[in-house]
Amino acid sequence: MKKLCITYETVTNTTKEIAEEIGHIAGNRGVIPDVIPLSAVENFDQYDAFVIGAPVHGMRWKTEATEFVKKHRNALKNVPVAYFLDAYMLNNGYHFWQTRIRKCLDPVSKIVKPVKTGMFGGRVPDPLPAPMRLIFGVKKEAPLDVRDENAIRTWAEELITVLSEKSSR
Repeated sequence: MKKLCITYETVTNTTKEIAEEIGHIAGNRGVIPDVIPLSAVENFDQYDAFVIGAPVHGMRWKTEATEFVKKHRNALKNVPVAYFLDAYMLNNGYHFWQTRIRKCLDPVSKIVKPVKTGMFGGRVPDPLPAPMRLIFGVKKEAPLDVRDENAIRTWAEELITVLSEKSSR
């Protein structure tokens, strides 16, 4: 694999930062990464693989990311694709919400089957208001940023290995 498109949609810049970390790891492994917003992807033919990331928003993978996969399904089916999401409540709050978040990539995975999916904790800019904490089961003292940098790096390393193997066949 020579060139990788790591494209994302973001709300709090968390997804962008995760995409940049994946790009950094890809670059260290000799891959040329383009880390760009979904809206900036123009030429699909120049890439050997795609990584598409977005946050969970409204208990769904961000609509723009889902629409991107639907719109470009024919091009994406010709190369290895991976998806990732970030969600503040992935490991926070009530089990019911965590389960819903873990199913957020199922719809796009049926459109274009990924070689790998990643799910990471996210962050919120401000503490959740009391009614939201009650609804979602998030503790008042919960940190605002629940990302696990080691999990992101480990996933990215594994992903680059898988993508390199797929594109060398």
